[in-house]
Amino acid sequence: LTTVVFDKTGTLTSGKPMLTEVVPLGASTREQVLQLAASLEHGSEHPLAAALLDAAAGQGLELIAATQFQARVGEGVQAVVGGRSLWLGNRTLAGRLVPQLAEAIQGPLQRLETAGNTVMLLGQGDDFVFVDIGANIGANKDSEDRIGDYVTGLTRLWGLADYFTV
Repeated sequence: LTTVVFDKTGTLTSGKPMLTEVVPLGASTREQVLQLAASLEHGSEHPLAAALLDAAAGQGLELIAATQFQARVGEGVQAVVGGRSLWLGNRTLAGRLVPQLAEAIQGPLQRLETAGNTVMLLGQGDDFVFVDIGANIGANKDSEDRIGDYVTGLTRLWGLADYFTV
């Protein structure tokens, strides 16, 4: 045995999405974007919603009450937050609500998706307010730690400690 190959998709991670990046457009801060997105997702049971809520709680952000919450299966959510009609979702939802994706978001979108992120877009009405949320369940520090744990365990189990290093 000379090589061990691991498939990283959920098997070596915690299996729990984590917020990796928030990219605001315009004058809004990352904290404002995260607060709005987490407030929108407060009524959702989706795993990506949990990533947003965890990140907002970790930063001590206070959620704003959302009303008229609607889940769009396979696309995202819509609600009124702080008097603003907002939506948060994937390209499909964004494309339906804003047929012409603003050129300003193409670069950040492509960069986040190329990095393996599941990208969600936050908008108001028929316009984008922000490019939001890179939630990544792929390789990250958690994966690196788990790979080390697995290799250490396998080397002990198979008595191969002299052949592998972590």
